[in-house]
Amino acid sequence: MMDQISIVIPSYNRAHMLWRSFEQVIDDPRVAYVTVWTDGCDKKPYFALDQHPKLCIMGGIINQGMMWAKMGAVSLSGTPWCILLDDDNILLPGYIDALYGLQDDIGEWQSDTIYCPDYAMPHFDYRAFAGKQYNKTNVADLIDKPHFIKHLNTCNYFVHRDTYLKNYVYNPSIK
Repeated sequence: MMDQISIVIPSYNRAHMLWRSFEQVIDDPRVAYVTVWTDGCDKKPYFALDQHPKLCIMGGIINQGMMWAKMGAVSLSGTPWCILLDDDNILLPGYIDALYGLQDDIGEWQSDTIYCPDYAMPHFDYRAFAGKQYNKTNVADLIDKPHFIKHLNTCNYFVHRDTYLKNYVYNPSIK
C-alpha cells in the first residue's frame, strides 16, 4: 500500500466553514487523518463536527496567531507528509490525485520541498507561479505580482512534517 498522508488545518472561529474544506477527500483511503488546530477560540462549535473517525480537533488555549497555529497543526500530523490547508479553502480530490501523480513522476516526494497547488479553491489563481522555486533572491522580484503575497501566506501546501518543523522559525511578533 502507498504511504498515507494527513490533512492539517489551523483554524480560528471558522467551524461553520470547516467541513466543506475537506469533506470531498476525508474518505479517500490515501488520507489517514484530518487534524484541526483551533487557535485559542471557542472549541464547542468545532467539537460538534468531530463525528468522523478520521477527524481530530485539538488546539491551544490562547490565540498565538496564524504562524503558531500552522506549526501546531503540522506538529499534529499523524503521518510524515501532510497537506497544510487553509480552513476557508476547499480541498478537491484532484489535489490528492496530483500529489500521488507527482510521486509517480519524480519517484519519492522530496522532504526539502514544499509543494504548492497552482489554484486555491475557491478563488486564488496561482498558475503564474507554477514550476517556480523561491529563494531570498527571487522573492523580492515577485513581491508585487498579483496574488504572490497570498500565495506565500496561504496554507495550501504539501509538506514533510519533520523538515517543515525543523526549518520553521517562529517569530512571535508576526501574527
